[in-house]
Amino acid sequence: MTAGNVGGVWLDRYALSRVCASPYWVTVMYAGCPYADRSAVLLANDRATAELSRDDLVDALHGHARIGARSHDDPAGRAEQATIADGGPEVLAALRAGVAAYERHFGHLFLICAAGRGATETLHALRRRLTTSAEQEWETTREELCRINALRLDALLRDVAAAGGRGGYA
Repeated sequence: MTAGNVGGVWLDRYALSRVCASPYWVTVMYAGCPYADRSAVLLANDRATAELSRDDLVDALHGHARIGARSHDDPAGRAEQATIADGGPEVLAALRAGVAAYERHFGHLFLICAAGRGATETLHALRRRLTTSAEQEWETTREELCRINALRLDALLRDVAAAGGRGGYA
């Protein structure tokens, strides 16, 4: 079987690839199985994300929708960005323009852990990040990716536990 055991919960490569689109991250996370508990999974995420090369980060970015996009085929991303959609039209327009400026400036997708952030807060963070160096921005992107991965891993473990997996947590 091509799955890893997490405290009795099986995580396969496909499930891990839905958390993070970097093949390297998936391979590292899968190789670390079995994990004793949720904390071990999250620690492994911290380590695997810290090891990502720039090319691996680019791969990971392919698994994320553009902030403020009206529609995309990423259910996790839609849920994570739900509070951004509540911004007023002016803020959303400024956010879309800021994201475009960011992508022109840095040459890659603007990634931020949007869960629980409103459009205004996200816009302020975007504007701050536009003033950083390219090297600092890659590190910030890595930190944001790690946060997003942790949220997605939590959701994955909850789903597995709800489906009757033996190693879930409440």
